[in-house]
Amino acid sequence: MHKLFRLFSMHNYSMTQDYAAVISAALAALFLVGFAEFIGGLRVISEDADQIRALHAEEIKESVTAFKAGRKISGPQREQLDRKLLLYQRRLNKMQILHRVSRLITLLTLAYLGYALLDVLHWSALAKPGPRPDIARGSFLTTAFSTWLLIIAHALRMHVRHQFRSWERWVEIAKQWGIDDPDEAMRTAKEWAASRTRGDAA
Repeated sequence: MHKLFRLFSMHNYSMTQDYAAVISAALAALFLVGFAEFIGGLRVISEDADQIRALHAEEIKESVTAFKAGRKISGPQREQLDRKLLLYQRRLNKMQILHRVSRLITLLTLAYLGYALLDVLHWSALAKPGPRPDIARGSFLTTAFSTWLLIIAHALRMHVRHQFRSWERWVEIAKQWGIDDPDEAMRTAKEWAASRTRGDAA
């Protein structure tokens, strides 16, 4: 607990030119990593959205064709189509929300890093810079917290990618099994595996 208090105590920090050189390099490196993560996130969002649309191309085409022709789909066909389009929209929305959270974390981290870097560079440019423990502590904590935030943002993006790839496989499996909902196919597979373990399944 005492070490944690010392970490946040301003009395333990002091700006020097050597420290300014080291911390500015660290902040700049983290900024570049964060910027690459942000750009990579934009590309991934577009790719995943296109892939989801491709998986549901038949349903989307059927709905668009009927709309352009001024024709209404009714009966069981309409219910089945609505259910498939709802699954598509739900999955797309969930994926985009998680990607946006990751991008927001990265963007806020970039702003945080940029401000700290400018603060350090401004101190270095002063004719007679003082010890400024507030800048020293702030830049150190920014480096530490930003590292964790970028790790969290990247891990979240990778988690979304993993979920999407898993769901993509279950879409194909559901089609092979004649099931509309990939989540239902996943539940069926788990129930079947559990029954095999118990010895209930054939």
